[in-house]
Amino acid sequence: MAKWSGWQDILSIKEVGTLGNGPGVYKIRLADSAKRPISIGRFLHEDKSGLLAIGESKHLAERIREFKGGWQSGRFGRHPAGDRMFLASVYKYSCLQTSHQNSILQVCVMKCANKEAAQDQEEKLLKDYFIDYGELPPLNSNLPDRKGWPKPDFAQCG
Repeated sequence: MAKWSGWQDILSIKEVGTLGNGPGVYKIRLADSAKRPISIGRFLHEDKSGLLAIGESKHLAERIREFKGGWQSGRFGRHPAGDRMFLASVYKYSCLQTSHQNSILQVCVMKCANKEAAQDQEEKLLKDYFIDYGELPPLNSNLPDRKGWPKPDFAQCG
C-alpha cells in the first residue's frame, strides 16, 4: 500500500507540482502556527486531527492548485471545497484567525496506481470518517456510495 506524504503548508508549497501530478488522494487540515492540528467539533465527537477535506484526482497537483485558487481568489466552480473555504474566510475565518493566531491549511497526499484506485481510497476514507464522526469533513459535501457500506457493529451502541 502506498504511503502518505508528510503534512505541508499549502501556501508554502512553492510549486504544487512537487506533490506529484499523477492520480491519488489528498487530505486538507487546519493547523496552528506550530503545525499542530486544530480540533474541530463534529456531530459524534471532536475531530482532533483538524481534517477539513478529503479528495481524489487523477492529477493531484492540478487539484490542489484548483483548491488554492478557489480558496484564495473566490474563483468559483473549479473546486467545491476551495469555494466553501473562500466563503468561510469571507464570513467567519477572521474569527478563527483571532482564536487561533496564524492558523494554516496543510495538505498531505497519497499517490495511487490509477484513477479507480484513488476513487476507492477516497470512498474508504470518507466512509471511515463518517462512521467515526457521524458526518463528513466540513468542506466535503457528497459521500460516494460506489461499493456499499460495511455492516454496522451494533455492539458499539451499548
